Amino acid sequence: VRSWTFTLFYVVAELWGDVVLSLLFWGLANETTSVKDAAVLYPLFGVGANVAQTCAGQMLKLLNTYPGADTGYVFQINVLMATCISLGLMIVLVHHFIYSWSRKKVEGAALERKSTEKEKEQVNTSFLEAVKYLASSASIRALAVMAVAQGVSQNILEVIFKGHLRVLCPTTGAYSSFLGDVATVTGIATMLMMFVSPLIFMRLGWSRAANTTPLFLIYGGTTFFTGCIINYYALGAQNPTMLLGLVMAGAACIVFSKAAKFSLFKPAEEMVYIGLDKESRTKGKAAIDVVGSQFGKGGCSCLQQGLLLVAGGSLFSIMPVLLVVFMLTLKEWVAAVDKLATTQMGSEVPSESVDLSCPLPESNNPEAGSVGA
Repeated sequence: VRSWTFTLFYVVAELWGDVVLSLLFWGLANETTSVKDAAVLYPLFGVGANVAQTCAGQMLKLLNTYPGADTGYVFQINVLMATCISLGLMIVLVHHFIYSWSRKKVEGAALERKSTEKEKEQVNTSFLEAVKYLASSASIRALAVMAVAQGVSQNILEVIFKGHLRVLCPTTGAYSSFLGDVATVTGIATMLMMFVSPLIFMRLGWSRAANTTPLFLIYGGTTFFTGCIINYYALGAQNPTMLLGLVMAGAACIVFSKAAKFSLFKPAEEMVYIGLDKESRTKGKAAIDVVGSQFGKGGCSCLQQGLLLVAGGSLFSIMPVLLVVFMLTLKEWVAAVDKLATTQMGSEVPSESVDLSCPLPESNNPEAGSVGA
């Protein structure tokens, strides 16, 4: 209770990326990008974001070289928050400019239709209504499963990785510096994959591209978890060389999984939204991004807290249970992708939208095509 301000700060920081930046950005992108252009442009949209992530990693590392970094952590937080607020104001201005420009490109009936639909969108949706809406469509349900599974699996992987990193780097400065390096490498890897991902979508199709992230986590994450369990139960977690190897392996899993998420998973998810009707594209996306992903993270955190209470506070002792949850979650993720791949051409999604089993066709969607990327 005494630390409620820190808890609130952490919650708001978690919501900032998913609710504010991601929801508003992809909502704007879906309104201004055609299905035809999405296969090429969506993976490339994240290049700028990952340039920023690379810069953020370097900034975090630079702040840790500040004299007295271990004792001046408040100074680092103040600098980082001032930077976030300044960039947030710039985002508001850029978003307003793009939205105003895109509306000017819509003429006649299209403008009237978009205005009418916008009025409908402005009706507030309660939490229960959002949950009911998630259950109303097979495509929306599958997308929700993907969002929840992504949140759960990523949360479990990061918790175990950071637990080992805390042992390897016990000081605040060393810990933050290593995470800064991970953020830098993640940004670079994601940018490289984003240049390759349009080829993957066009050559392999939506289904294989969307399955890349969960399949990598199944093989790479399971190997990392197995090594962690062996190190704790068989070696007693006393081997520093093994600990260093596990931290590096965990960092590699974090880097590639996040790179695959932003260059393949997120673009694939957004391509499905384009093909849905207007109501599903707006209400469904808001419900999934706000409720689905946060439910995955929140539910996983509650599970971990319960397990920690039972295990007496030892994170490493609950790794076998977390591994089972990890594997089951990824299995459901792959099943949801496969379900979308076989039902995308059904009645819920227009046939001119993204074909999930083959390279993307030309779009005949007049609304999406009326506004350029």
